[in-house]
Amino acid sequence: MTPLQVGVMMSVALAASLALAGLFLRGHVRIARMFASYLAFVVFCDITLALWPGLWTWEGWLFRHTMYDLLKLGIAIEVAYLVFLGFPGAAQSARAVLFLFLAGTLVAVLAMPTDASSYGQRFLVGEFRPRIENGLAWLFTMTAALVVWYRIPLHPIHRAIMVGFVPYLVVFTTIMRLVLEYGWKGWGGYLMALDPWAYLSAAIWWAWACWQRVPELEASPEVVARLWPWKATV
Repeated sequence: MTPLQVGVMMSVALAASLALAGLFLRGHVRIARMFASYLAFVVFCDITLALWPGLWTWEGWLFRHTMYDLLKLGIAIEVAYLVFLGFPGAAQSARAVLFLFLAGTLVAVLAMPTDASSYGQRFLVGEFRPRIENGLAWLFTMTAALVVWYRIPLHPIHRAIMVGFVPYLVVFTTIMRLVLEYGWKGWGGYLMALDPWAYLSAAIWWAWACWQRVPELEASPEVVARLWPWKATV
């Protein structure tokens, strides 16, 4: 691992730590528990790998990114649930969309070649994970589209989560497919080098957003519970 890679990794850990601290100190964590868990896992993994580079193995990479994907799926479900909590009609549409894209992602994974194991690491990085990441990106994107369609008030933290994840996941998916197409050498290596910087940008955005104060809403408790369910204790 090069000093530059360690520097980027520690920068991501610092940004994620700041975002995590902001969630707790600004009182946002109650409406972003899965996101807080995700940030904590990112901080733990990046600091551990930066201090002990010998832990950077293929098995470790596979475990970390499997956990990342599971936590991101949890974030997408939690955000969708809280956003549409006070809107039964929109919630029904959101559940249908969630099921549709989860099913679509499963079909995309099952549609992979039966001899996939013969590709090894190249296949998992270039084909399998991009399909998972693409499904996650669409989950966040469709949640945002339903928010706009139904004109639902969106908590700034939920907005920040989606704005940070969607561009990064799209970039990551594109990079991984190009790596698969061009191989690990040449363009593949350069494109892979862009991924940590794209993620660092998302982490910095989250750190800034998590420290922002949410304006107080002047409305009766009934109205707040109806239009801004994330203001109530959940």
